[in-house]
Amino acid sequence: ATTECKNRSWGWGYASGSGSTGSNYQGKLCKECNVEYARVGPEEFSLEWKVNRRIQEEKVRIQQEEEERKEQERIRKEKELAEREEKRKIKSIQERSDFIDELNCLMGQCGIPEHIINILQQQPLNKEQIETQFTNGCVRLGLSPAYIWMDVYQKLSKIPKIVETHEMRKAQLLDEISIAHKELKELDERKRKLLIKVSADVKEVQQLNKLKPWKSLHEEIFQPLHIAAATRMEIEKELSDKLMQQVHSEVEDLAAADDQTDTPKLSHVFNAMGVPCEVIQKLTPLDGLEFIGCDVDKMCEEYEVNSFQDRKDLVYIQSMLAEQALPDLNHLKLCKVCAASDPQELTFLLVKCKQTFHKDILVRHNINGRRFLALTLQDIRDQFEVCDREEVKKLRSAISYMMKIHKAALQAT
Repeated sequence: ATTECKNRSWGWGYASGSGSTGSNYQGKLCKECNVEYARVGPEEFSLEWKVNRRIQEEKVRIQQEEEERKEQERIRKEKELAEREEKRKIKSIQERSDFIDELNCLMGQCGIPEHIINILQQQPLNKEQIETQFTNGCVRLGLSPAYIWMDVYQKLSKIPKIVETHEMRKAQLLDEISIAHKELKELDERKRKLLIKVSADVKEVQQLNKLKPWKSLHEEIFQPLHIAAATRMEIEKELSDKLMQQVHSEVEDLAAADDQTDTPKLSHVFNAMGVPCEVIQKLTPLDGLEFIGCDVDKMCEEYEVNSFQDRKDLVYIQSMLAEQALPDLNHLKLCKVCAASDPQELTFLLVKCKQTFHKDILVRHNINGRRFLALTLQDIRDQFEVCDREEVKKLRSAISYMMKIHKAALQAT
């Protein structure tokens, strides 16, 4: 235990006393500790007395703050309660005053004179007091059969019925107000929709106004466009019909793009299959015979066709020409693989066919149905970087399954 006071800010003194306890504090003590030592005696004194005192003072402070908080909360609640009670009283007084005013108005409407109303609103009187008022002339007395107060009584008796009628009228008006609010809300919604429609119609009119000079300019501007489209339509039909006839008869006789004869060109096949223009221009020297018999990968290296997707498209085209077919509408209706134009459609088809390999590679490498049919084991390992034997097996199985669907469609057409 510590036997020396560390509070050096108060100067120094010496603990006095004797005995086993006092002997523990023969070292230097500050003046404040000496005072405390003398006050409690050696039996009770401890160098931690200041810490204990601070702890006790902190407890007292916290307790006082809690009591003050509770007292403030009690005062606040009492104040709120008093304010609510005051508001209730004011409201009650106001309601009473309003009721009296309204009742006076009703009595006036029933034909009861104002001075009679004032008499009725006096403090309640007993029978003798009322007779005295009649006797001393303070209140008028009617003679039979023209009793004044019988008439007053009968008129007052009508007031409950009038009030009931008013309440019914109020309920009716509240219903009408509710219905009116609902109709207003519906009108607001209709207005909002009409404003949207008007805005859209105005934009459409503005757009149509751009064609306002149709009569004067259609021959100059539109007619040439129409003729150009008609010319392309005729040429397209002629080229397409010849191309399909050539593919179905002698694929090898497809001419190169720079051939000057009327023979259908291999470039027409590339064009119809969606091969990019720059790739078609690179492959201009190729004819059907060369393309059918070539190794597509080597041919692509020779003609600098570097895109993996373009290469797979060319492999697919070569396989279709080998079958003397092209994926026309009839084939696409039967072959869901060739009809899958993007990775998402192909993924949907593979899931439907319960093929379980990791399909994220399709999106990563932009593989559609046609390119999927053209994939090889080397593509899976080198291009897709799939090394897991089980995953490679699943991929090859999926390609084989899709190929069966494709060949079945070819046989059907």
